Amino acid sequence: MKTNWVYKQPIDFEHKQYVLLDYYQKIQKEFDELKLYPSFQQVTLHLANISSVKNKNQYMSIGREFTEPDDEIMLNEIKYHTVRKTTPEERKVILEVSDFARDKLTSLFMIGKSLWEIVNESVSLKLVKNSEQIMTGNGYIKFNLDNTLYIYEYRLRPAIDGDFNTQKCFLNKIYEGEPKGLYQTTVDNTKFYNPEISKEDLVKLLPLFEASFDNKYPLVETIVPMIRRKIANYILQTVKINEIKEIVKDGNSKGN
Repeated sequence: MKTNWVYKQPIDFEHKQYVLLDYYQKIQKEFDELKLYPSFQQVTLHLANISSVKNKNQYMSIGREFTEPDDEIMLNEIKYHTVRKTTPEERKVILEVSDFARDKLTSLFMIGKSLWEIVNESVSLKLVKNSEQIMTGNGYIKFNLDNTLYIYEYRLRPAIDGDFNTQKCFLNKIYEGEPKGLYQTTVDNTKFYNPEISKEDLVKLLPLFEASFDNKYPLVETIVPMIRRKIANYILQTVKINEIKEIVKDGNSKGN
């Protein structure tokens, strides 16, 4: 469902009800199957969008399609579009549709939020080696699902070149298969490259996370997106803690 759906002809209350209820059923089915992304992000965007439609006669867009289930929306991607060509009768219908949509989208949002909280509690991360290298923003994450070993590389980078306010964790699956020697498997499959360090040494030096989860959620739509967010939060919180420690240390030095 496009974010400008309210303004598309025909601007008719019953027609808009049909469009929204069709979308509602689609997202509800995704949540029933425990598929969290991209549905939760889309619902959040649509809920904010309908408020903009009602209060400002504007709709929001991100100027692109979702290319993968875990395609994160950055705040600086959101654009606002003012709609001027509506009659008083159409505006009345748009306001009625907005009220109807707000209730339905809020209901979906609360379902998604509840699912997010359950998954967030279920998925846990453990940093198993090389914590001193966490500030590099590069490393590995491993977990087992259905007797299958998964290994991903992670990179924390600005989503937009040069804009460090858009930090995003990128995951790249490098192995899915039979559980076996972790070190050699990682060396054989790693895509990380550094001309000054061999792959063997790189695997030894970079941090390694291990993920675990209580229930079997969909891998692509739920587990991987939650792991990605938890890695990003872990690294960014570590950065903030270290910055605070440096400020305190510097303050103590000046006070002596």
